[in-house]
Amino acid sequence: MKMNQAVFSTSPNGMVIVGENGLITHLNSVAEKIFACTNEDVKGKELPEFFQTIGIDGNQLLDKCTATTPFTDCKKATIGGAKTCFLDIYFTLDPAASKENRYLLFVNDVTSREKRESDLKRAYAIETTLKKILEICRTGEKLEDTLKHALQITLALPDIKALSRAVIMTTENNLSRLELKAHIGLDPEEISSFFQEEKDGFFSLENTPEQTELLCNFIAGNKSQYNAIIEGNNQTVVMVIALEEKISNTFANENLNSVADIVADTIERDKLKKDQSELISNLNESLSDLATQRSFADSILKSLNNGVLVIDSNNRITQTNPAAELLLLQIFEGTVIGKTLSEVFGSEIDTLHLDDDSAASQRISAVNLNNEEINLEFTPSPIESNEGDLKVVVFSDVTEQQKIGVKVDKLNRFGTIAEIASAIAQEIKNPLTGIKSMSQVLDSRLPSDDKNKEFIVRIIKQVDRLDLLLNEFFLYARPIIPNKQKVMLNDILREAWQMAEARGNKKGLSLHEYLSADLGMFHADPDQLQQVFVHLFLNAIEAISDNSYVKVISEFVKKPSEKYDISLFKGLDDDSSYLVVVISDSGCGIAKDMAAKIFDPFVTNKNNHSGLGLSLVWRILKEHESNIYFDSTKGKGTTFTLFLKVESGSKGQD
Repeated sequence: MKMNQAVFSTSPNGMVIVGENGLITHLNSVAEKIFACTNEDVKGKELPEFFQTIGIDGNQLLDKCTATTPFTDCKKATIGGAKTCFLDIYFTLDPAASKENRYLLFVNDVTSREKRESDLKRAYAIETTLKKILEICRTGEKLEDTLKHALQITLALPDIKALSRAVIMTTENNLSRLELKAHIGLDPEEISSFFQEEKDGFFSLENTPEQTELLCNFIAGNKSQYNAIIEGNNQTVVMVIALEEKISNTFANENLNSVADIVADTIERDKLKKDQSELISNLNESLSDLATQRSFADSILKSLNNGVLVIDSNNRITQTNPAAELLLLQIFEGTVIGKTLSEVFGSEIDTLHLDDDSAASQRISAVNLNNEEINLEFTPSPIESNEGDLKVVVFSDVTEQQKIGVKVDKLNRFGTIAEIASAIAQEIKNPLTGIKSMSQVLDSRLPSDDKNKEFIVRIIKQVDRLDLLLNEFFLYARPIIPNKQKVMLNDILREAWQMAEARGNKKGLSLHEYLSADLGMFHADPDQLQQVFVHLFLNAIEAISDNSYVKVISEFVKKPSEKYDISLFKGLDDDSSYLVVVISDSGCGIAKDMAAKIFDPFVTNKNNHSGLGLSLVWRILKEHESNIYFDSTKGKGTTFTLFLKVESGSKGQD
């Protein structure tokens, strides 16, 4: 086994050469670092004896390694009597080599891989826990019991060192007070001492920042606490959990926000069911007499926020309330009186069980007059009438509620995919390193005129290409923590274009700048923002044809609604100030079937792309409390608009 000295000394793998008699003859520098010793420390020692000192059976290597069967395994080792690590071992025998170089051992420290596998199991545990909470909240249990059960499971989430004390409160019509909905870990005396008892056994608290802060300290027992506030359609939900220490893990915070989303939706659905139940009960009690039926029904129906339809035995609509008429304007032109439900809502409504006396809520999808899909929820109930068999159907638009579920699924999927990407990339990267090292060894053994050397060169090039792709996976999977400092936005934009300019020059493209000169400085991570702009510039360059241009605009807006139609930028805070960047091209545009998922990981229509670029852009901007939107027309071009949050009312920060 003639060993090329350059390969031995520069190999990224730890390498150990063993003689025929089992004595160690050489260690390269990587092996010295892995084993925390020098070549002189172990030279001449028996391999089994040396491995015994780090907790590995070395006799097993010599016994199982033959000329036709190398020995490969992953072993747990203790280095220096204290450091525990995991080692990947590849042990091979070359009978044709000299007696001093008879065995060659490759070794790699894969402790980080083992940690990632542990993290992956934790990610699966988190996803299972969130699904369990979602299932609990969809049961028909009493609301207080459901919320308590959800809190108990939440306290067991990985990466959250929680104490057994937590509360859930809401504020609805009376914004001045927070109503206690559920709690765990508090006894009646503690509740009575902090909350004020209202009628029917409800407890509440004054809704002020000072009282909320006192509550957090009270629940947490002067330790750290987590306070999640989720805005609902008609309410605010406040969830306070006592913690041993503050949460620093990004995914742990996202998981707690997901739980809060589920809790808010559960409370809102419970309120809706109670309102519907009360409505139906009132209608059934009031419709005993035809004369009072009309006047009483009309007064109730006009005051309801939910749509109400009265239908006959042929499913034809006989009466509506104002809320129903307003909702129906979105999906049907003209009067609906006398029309069947399928004529108004489409054939899918025929699949619902509207004759079921249980009054269970049922959902369908419909298309509005703008050709947009919406989700409608129906709750039927039979009523007694002198006019024959009539049914009351209460319905509402639950499209926004559906989006909450999509948001929760997306947060879970992003966290799980990041863990999976990291684990898979590491599993691929280690064998690739071995392939490259062994290819270099083979290359050193072949004569310079051997035709097989060309194939080895191709193998090494393909390994290097895969290594670049894996590095992009690692970048996506690694938690993004911005290193914020004072930066100039225009400087970062120009530096990003310089990095992309070479590719643009090949197409004869130029950059048209419209950058405001007085933006000032603001706090951000310059490297991460540069990564965002480089990716958007490269996307624009790839999308457009030769001899065209990319346009970039920067400006400051004190209040977005003063210059933009914020109905087109959902989620934008109109009470905040932003530095706005617009990057546009006149290229091929984005297909409609791709538009809804371009920020999802591994989504791309380009060859040799991982599909992680825009997903990474989305994550970076999220960590900067900033937003990104896009507008695209197939064949005409795409415009990305970024709102980078700054201190309210100031141009950047001094």
